[in-house]
Amino acid sequence: MILNLNVPGAGIYDVKYAAKEFGSRGISQLSVNGASVGGLIDQYSPSAAWQEFDLGTVNLAAGNQPFLFTLSGKNAASSGSSISFDYIKLTPQ
Repeated sequence: MILNLNVPGAGIYDVKYAAKEFGSRGISQLSVNGASVGGLIDQYSPSAAWQEFDLGTVNLAAGNQPFLFTLSGKNAASSGSSISFDYIKLTPQ
């Protein structure tokens, strides 16, 4: 899934996103401009739980930037492999 985010100004940003973990979620990896950002994120949980994930920092140009979330697999206990996003937060560093 590609999300185009409008970055207000060039610089280094901390990237966080939030999602509700479920028993049917998969594992994702974020890439920006061809480079991985953060590690693999497992959205599986045996019970529903809201979670904010901190992916670390990335250097971004101003304007629309494509954030590519790739499904990388699933937890062995998961009944599915969907991924979800409630919000993505960019904080200037």
